[in-house]
Amino acid sequence: NLNYISQRGSIEDMAIMITESMRKAGIEAVPQALEFSTFYQKAYAHDFDALLGAWSMSAGYTDQAQLWSTEAWKSNGSNFLGFGNAESDSLIRVSNTALDVNDRNEALKQLQAVIYDQTPCVFIFAPRAIVIVSKEFDNVTFYRERPYVAVNTFKKSDQYEETAIVTDSVQ
Repeated sequence: NLNYISQRGSIEDMAIMITESMRKAGIEAVPQALEFSTFYQKAYAHDFDALLGAWSMSAGYTDQAQLWSTEAWKSNGSNFLGFGNAESDSLIRVSNTALDVNDRNEALKQLQAVIYDQTPCVFIFAPRAIVIVSKEFDNVTFYRERPYVAVNTFKKSDQYEETAIVTDSVQ
């Protein structure tokens, strides 16, 4: 069974497409629409064959332990996949405790590499974003991946002066 949350529009279409692709690979799967509470009850209890879900993160720093730590598996947390080992747990710990932003970012990059190498799940897509930040802020760093920009690093610019922009329209 491939569990997914019912009444989610394109999620049902994706579940059907995935089961058709699995069938071509010789794996029989049945899409199973579940109510929201039942889906998560089964996920937290590790009572499923496969599930189709969606994760999103904030633009600020996100603690990776909720989804990727071994403790979150043992305690029936949000690590539904059973992913993790001493190395990944150590990288999560460093990313959550490092005072230097470069050390934190390096630990997160290494964690991403471990997740990529071990492939505990299949990431179907990650949407791109267009980020616009006012010139009134300094210390803005853009990233190629989510969160695209870390809003908690913004600082009010001493150089910024609000000005009106006047344009002539041409018809």
